Amino acid sequence: MPTTKLLDRVRAQLESLHLDGEVVEKGIVGGTGFLWNGNLLCGVVGDELLVRLGKEGGADVRLAKAEAASFDRTAVSIRRMIMGGRESRTWFLVSGDSVRTKVPLRTWIDRAVAVAATLPSSSPLGAAGAE
Repeated sequence: MPTTKLLDRVRAQLESLHLDGEVVEKGIVGGTGFLWNGNLLCGVVGDELLVRLGKEGGADVRLAKAEAASFDRTAVSIRRMIMGGRESRTWFLVSGDSVRTKVPLRTWIDRAVAVAATLPSSSPLGAAGAE
């Protein structure tokens, strides 16, 4: 079950972005997800932030770890999501400790938004509007 504090912080960050289109909160396996235009954008699973970073997500992970090291901060704890016994190429879990403050949380959410912005709308309204 997601931790309420992290979930509240993710909600607040998404609201502050004023994204075009609808952001919907929905239960997902093991937590709570946020869909933007029908696509899962991010979520909270237990005490971790779930982010969609796309197939190039590994580069974001390496960059985040290098940035943390250059500022002598605690290493970023992030791992690929395991689904059905297989390691995901596009979904990552960031430890709650790594997004304890506003800036790192916003950075990971911004990265997920950038990926989701490239996806076609999966919402019924988006599909109807495309006709």
